[in-house]
Amino acid sequence: MSKIESIQDKYPELFSGNNRSETSVSLFGVECGPGWYDILDRLCGELIGMAKNDGLQLPCVLQIKEKFGTLRFYIDRGSEEMDARIHKAEVESSTVCELCGEPGERTIIDGWFSTVCQRHVVELSNKKL
Repeated sequence: MSKIESIQDKYPELFSGNNRSETSVSLFGVECGPGWYDILDRLCGELIGMAKNDGLQLPCVLQIKEKFGTLRFYIDRGSEEMDARIHKAEVESSTVCELCGEPGERTIIDGWFSTVCQRHVVELSNKKL
């Protein structure tokens, strides 16, 4: 199990409803790189805290992925406060290398948007040569 996949074990209360075969996270797991682990870790912890503080039912994580170089995080229910916190995490991901967690920038490599640090820009660009 990769570090990024371990987020499901750390926060089972957010993923326990994912025994449903139709959820992307139950079918494909967490579809982003390990560099965003800390962002996801903080986000999951804060979502649990928000739900408990507001007396809300915990959301179920439906999908976690990278799209156009930034994080996407989908839940089945929540509050405006939760939605705002998810948006903050998605924006934060545009400044953190998806591969290693170091400061990064959103860039295009081989026609694909990616958020990576300078070291990974060089490594990924050299792979195509």
